[in-house]
Amino acid sequence: MGTLNQELHYSVELILKLAKRNAGELLHDMKDGIEHILKSLPELEPEEKG
Repeated sequence: MGTLNQELHYSVELILKLAKRNAGELLHDMKDGIEHILKSLPELEPEEKG
């Protein structure tokens, strides 16, 4: 066991690593979701100017 300060430092680093990994997965999932929504939308016709 290290000192309390070392233990806290280790814990904080671990939390940050997990948070970064989870954020990356979340962004990836959001990207997939947005792409799925865009693909399922009907093709938009360009508006006629007149």
